[in-house]
Amino acid sequence: MNRYFAIGDIHGEDELLHSLLVQLDPILQSDDTVVFMGDYVDRGPSVRKTVDEILAFRSKVPARIISLKGNHEEQLLDFLEHPTLFWLDDMEGWATVESYLPGATQRHCQELAAGKPVDQQLLQTAERLKQAMPKEHIEFFHSLQLYFKENGYLFVHAGINLKLSWEDQTEEDLLWMDGRKLRGHWKGPETLVVGHKPTHRVSDEFWGKPILDDHFIMVDTGSGKTGVLTAVSLPDRQIYQARH
Repeated sequence: MNRYFAIGDIHGEDELLHSLLVQLDPILQSDDTVVFMGDYVDRGPSVRKTVDEILAFRSKVPARIISLKGNHEEQLLDFLEHPTLFWLDDMEGWATVESYLPGATQRHCQELAAGKPVDQQLLQTAERLKQAMPKEHIEFFHSLQLYFKENGYLFVHAGINLKLSWEDQTEEDLLWMDGRKLRGHWKGPETLVVGHKPTHRVSDEFWGKPILDDHFIMVDTGSGKTGVLTAVSLPDRQIYQARH
């Protein structure tokens, strides 16, 4: 029987990811599929190690690996080509920069204090980050999928715009939709699996717990904030977790 393992947003928490993958590794078979739900970067301290962990896992397990794109990867890629402070400050992108360029935040502050124009400084930070990122990591970020649909399951990072048909969904919808608005309203033919919005922001009762409704599943349990990373297997809905 085909099984699917949905892994929630990681946000640079490599130790949690490693602990979770250690649980999954021995039980995965060749007809299984592991779906990483996106948001590998930002917030947590070990983004570089997180990507290394995923790439190593992908190369050694017999299961098929699907890696979805999250809104944080979208903003990272945007920054590399058109750098602004939005990703660094609002999206907690400095954690990603520091994982590839230790000391970059201090250098940024020193250069600003010395009078370097912000736009020039951002361009240099983006270029330094490009140079510091391994080729395999850049290729990984560019290869991420917007969705995965198979056997009655639809996996997307954030959600679906209920006002639009599937064919008319935009990348913004799939990466930025608030899953809380879908709970109780999703009527599609598939079971919809999303990350993006931590479950405790639906209700405190879900702190560190996935939401497993009949045809709607939220697997982001707040790694990077709560210290809880979750995987849910389908169709049996078994929960696997790593915690700080």
